Amino acid sequence: MSYHGYCGRCCRKVDANDGQLFNYISQGRNLSYKFVASMKRQRFEIGYGQRKLHLVVDLQHVLLDSRDDGVLVKLRPFAREFLREANELFTIYAYTKSEPKQARNFIKLLDPLNIFFPSRFITRADEKKKKKSLEFVLAEERGVVILDCNPETWDKDGKKNLLLIKSYDCLKEKEYQGPMITKFINFLNHPR
Repeated sequence: MSYHGYCGRCCRKVDANDGQLFNYISQGRNLSYKFVASMKRQRFEIGYGQRKLHLVVDLQHVLLDSRDDGVLVKLRPFAREFLREANELFTIYAYTKSEPKQARNFIKLLDPLNIFFPSRFITRADEKKKKKSLEFVLAEERGVVILDCNPETWDKDGKKNLLLIKSYDCLKEKEYQGPMITKFINFLNHPR
């Protein structure tokens, strides 16, 4: 385990290629592949003892919907209730293609008390590949369930664990009333 290129135990400089960055845990945290494998094994055993699996949930179009600008966000009905019940059965990870700042805002809306995703959310900035992968989830693959609406965002190993859910699109362009509201306000300001 290293932090910004230095060993966490002896403070010596270490090779950055000897592991993988886990910025979602701590900025600059690099974990060796051997350490990650042992953590995954250990977490599986702990979860198995507690009878808990790991749930990886996409945010966009699964638990919430938002406009591209991120200003307008709508939670899926019963999203918080789902998380509360899922938390009894799973250790929950959020995995999103959103930018880190936007993802943090989504997490604050979904989990204001920081109960469900304490530091377990993975964003676009954490991954180097184009597709989502379970390599960032500190759990063995056989103990992970993925909840997502788009199978194309996952690599082939992730697709094996995928439960496909219907996309939540409440803010579709045709349903978005922003331009209509603007016309109405203009009409009120300049009646004919």
